[in-house]
Amino acid sequence: MFDTKDLSVDICVQQPFGVLNSWHLRDLCASGWPGRLQALVRLVKDWARSKAIHTAKDGALSSYGYSMLVAGFLQDCGALPAILGGRSGRATGPYMDGDEALQHVLNAGASSRPGQLWGTPKPSSPDPSVSEEASMRPTELFVAWLKWMSGTVMNVPTGSSAGSGSVPLQSRHIVSVRGRSQEELRADVSWCSKSDHWTPSATNQVFMLIEEPLVGENVARCVRGDGFRAIQQEVTRSLQHMERSATRSASALDAAFKGLLTLTPLNQRTQPMNGVGLAGRPPVGRDMRPREAQKRSWEAPGGQEPPQKRHAAAGNWAPPGRQWPGAKGGGQQGGWQATPQWQQNTWAQGAWR
Repeated sequence: MFDTKDLSVDICVQQPFGVLNSWHLRDLCASGWPGRLQALVRLVKDWARSKAIHTAKDGALSSYGYSMLVAGFLQDCGALPAILGGRSGRATGPYMDGDEALQHVLNAGASSRPGQLWGTPKPSSPDPSVSEEASMRPTELFVAWLKWMSGTVMNVPTGSSAGSGSVPLQSRHIVSVRGRSQEELRADVSWCSKSDHWTPSATNQVFMLIEEPLVGENVARCVRGDGFRAIQQEVTRSLQHMERSATRSASALDAAFKGLLTLTPLNQRTQPMNGVGLAGRPPVGRDMRPREAQKRSWEAPGGQEPPQKRHAAAGNWAPPGRQWPGAKGGGQQGGWQATPQWQQNTWAQGAWR
């Protein structure tokens, strides 16, 4: 993964699932209540980055994993439909292999949408009489997501002597965007070719369960014990921090979120470099001066050796300036400082864009 000024990018090499996942997430963003998925994903990713729990290689959760958590929450509260067509009942199971995925990518052509897997996006209008989340502003929805996390993903029984990572599947919550019940999901994931992703035990600890909707792997298999505890602690602290302002004005809750981003992470783990060829965090004591990123050459030195790794530029990361969708003007680079329109954004009038 690497970051630009306004975007976090995941790179998939030599496999078709990344393309299908990107198309699927794109069409999920265009479905359901307008603007909710993309806006809440931005808030959650900025929060995770500010708390140093945003990298799979550090034992936490990937950017795509957080997107799936947000989508799963919005489906649970009725804000987002499951657009992926049902594949249950097939003799080969509900998932596909790489060859089938590649064929769907090739068949999609210029439409960039595999019609045999899902149709066009399905937008819908929020109805406050049906769901209380329908009238929530962005930071209110973020608080609701934290509560959902506490009651589902983070709510792992502690009765096992081997720890939370060994709690059996039937006592765990599986996050999915396919609109399946927990009982159905437990049956579905038994088809996954990587059975260790879904069989927690004392010798094979699995801390979080997020179904990859196409291949059936566990998106959160990368989460280790220290990463899970760090996420768990940050969810608890963040919920307490935000709830202190929840009964006050909307502007107070917005200010509380901005303040939350400035809080020092509870877990001071050593962080890996922040990307390939872009700014990251250098080891303590190293030269902090910015350096130009070096692109790897097409030719290996000497003709036989593999290409050399790129050198990441050193620098200090800071949350990028954000503009609330639908508001005019933008934030300033290096912090969450927005224009006065931020307080009178169109969300307050129910028009998420």
